[in-house]
Amino acid sequence: MIGSIFTLARMYIKQYSIYKSNYILFTINRLVEGLVYIFVWLAIYNQTGNAEGFTLNEIVIYYVLVIILIPVTTWGINEEMSHSIRNGKIHKELLAPLSYFKYYFGLNLGEIGFGAFVGVSAGIISCFIWQVNINISLVNLISFIVVVLLGIPVTFFLQMIVGTAGFYTNSIWGMQILRKSIVYIFSGLIAPLTLFPRMVSKTSKYITI
Repeated sequence: MIGSIFTLARMYIKQYSIYKSNYILFTINRLVEGLVYIFVWLAIYNQTGNAEGFTLNEIVIYYVLVIILIPVTTWGINEEMSHSIRNGKIHKELLAPLSYFKYYFGLNLGEIGFGAFVGVSAGIISCFIWQVNINISLVNLISFIVVVLLGIPVTFFLQMIVGTAGFYTNSIWGMQILRKSIVYIFSGLIAPLTLFPRMVSKTSKYITI
């Protein structure tokens, strides 16, 4: 059964990879988004002489990591789930040999796999642009990978919640924007959580407990 899930993931990655333009355009999109964040902080640093306690190098490294992680944390299958509910395709998915849950988990892994490839490529290019040298120990690297892997089921369940909203509404665009906003804020993708009001940082601690 696990093999079927990974087979679905590979098929979804291949589907994205049919057109090289998908990879190129998504990578450029990630680079532009990261550049905007970094240029904003450069402007703050140049005017104030500091970046709220962070060195300029730390801020650049932070947003290089953001560029890598955004596709992993925000991409998913909620829109596809919603479409299958509205157009009636869901009845075929429910009758498939693979359970509905496992089917979409496989698709989600494929989406995240392609997103990770795009994010890492954009991150490497950003490191060359900003001449960033990330020094990280093997233990910290393994811990980072483990945390990202543990976050995949969490993001998948959020995707399921938003996707099933298709039973109640003709469009999940608003729900999708809300989900992304919550993820962006409480995961620190917009800015380090220490820069937000204390209420936000406290709430994020309760969420992660």
